[in-house]
Amino acid sequence: MKVAMLLLFMSISIAQVAEPTGTLTLACKGTVQHGIPGPGNDYPKQDNPEPVAMSLVLNLMTRKLEITGFDLLFPIEIAHMTETLVFINSGNSSRGIIATINRLTGEMEAKDIVQENGLYSTTSYELKCKPTQRMF
Repeated sequence: MKVAMLLLFMSISIAQVAEPTGTLTLACKGTVQHGIPGPGNDYPKQDNPEPVAMSLVLNLMTRKLEITGFDLLFPIEIAHMTETLVFINSGNSSRGIIATINRLTGEMEAKDIVQENGLYSTTSYELKCKPTQRMF
């Protein structure tokens, strides 16, 4: 009986490690490239990369992502998580966000895709993210 209870406790502990809960705030720096709108499925040309910094809040309980200063009409949802990657795939009929965050290296690649009046544009991000720490 004691062995069964110990195995049950261990399986609960392992399950909790596999699915993290709470929030994680990340400070990210990198580059952004804005796409020049193009018709149909033509991949928009990208302008020169510019430096960018942003703050991300991953709510692992609700599986949502908040980006400071990034105003959207829909919540950004965490589609899937593995031990090494977080996959973001969220949007509506006129705008979508797709991204991956490497949980080991902090590297993030993201695309913000907008369709308006038959024209498509993308904004591409390449970021390096680090967890923030509280000062007090």
